[in-house]
Amino acid sequence: MSKVPKKGDGAAWLKSSEIKEGETVKIVGEANWETSTYQGREQHQYIGKVMHGDVEKKMKFTMKSCENISSVYGEDSNEWIGKTIVLTLKELEINGKDVLTIRAFPVDNSGKAVSIAVTTEKKEVQWDE
Repeated sequence: MSKVPKKGDGAAWLKSSEIKEGETVKIVGEANWETSTYQGREQHQYIGKVMHGDVEKKMKFTMKSCENISSVYGEDSNEWIGKTIVLTLKELEINGKDVLTIRAFPVDNSGKAVSIAVTTEKKEVQWDE
């Protein structure tokens, strides 16, 4: 049984300050795009639900997390429900401020985090004049 978070205390959101590096959570709800306003600016975020301990919380999935998860569990977030993910913390500069963000990785059959390889290939381009 999951505990219901109290409205208005921010408990409904999984925060980077609440997790430990390498902690696992289970995805318990489909992720969807949500639009909100923060400091007067409209933002679009991919929000899903996870079970953190015995509390169901909303989690913002970064694009990198979505790439990682979909590479193993599929592109339909309904297929993610019931799956375990490993959480890591990554400091990013957002709007000129350093922000500690949550990154998510799927797990393989042995329970280890799976990360997709990202390659950046530089190509020389010759311009004909």
